[in-house]
Amino acid sequence: MTLYILFSSLYFLVFPFTNPGLTNETTKVNPDVWKNHLRSDSFIDISNTQFYTNENRLERLNENNNYILILKNTRGCADCFKSINNYIRNLKSPGNIRTALISLVDSTSLERKRNFYFNKKLMPDIDEYLFQFITSDDQTLFEQFKTKYTPEIILVKSGNIIHIPYPEIFEFPSLEISTATSKKVNEFLK
Repeated sequence: MTLYILFSSLYFLVFPFTNPGLTNETTKVNPDVWKNHLRSDSFIDISNTQFYTNENRLERLNENNNYILILKNTRGCADCFKSINNYIRNLKSPGNIRTALISLVDSTSLERKRNFYFNKKLMPDIDEYLFQFITSDDQTLFEQFKTKYTPEIILVKSGNIIHIPYPEIFEFPSLEISTATSKKVNEFLK
């Protein structure tokens, strides 16, 4: 019996590390594993997606604007968001794009306000701080894009959507914006 318990324990300790595709919230994502899971996002329509302000006012994206949306949930690193904020600060010119940080939160007033002030401090160069609710009956962007780790970037221009998942954004192991991401964003801005 002791031998069975020993082998059972060993299996559960070793197995997660033998498969690089298995991760948990405390494990870093291996970008090479996730590259195999990328897909086209042309079938996703976000025109009717609902967002909320910190005052709980309903918002939708304006069809006439081009957007860089940054998704933020509870599974992400603060330094990653700071890196994106610096990139956006150097990228932006007035009037050509709108930037928004979309946070997935509980629907309580306190949670929205706490997140709003934290997000504003984390990414001060963003134009809008919007929220989607975990408990929403409507499908959130996080569900549509199957977002697990954040930040993720969504570029929206004339109804076309480009989704840049977390593993593609940075030149790992550094937090510099990747060449591929810069290329997608520059094409988007043309």
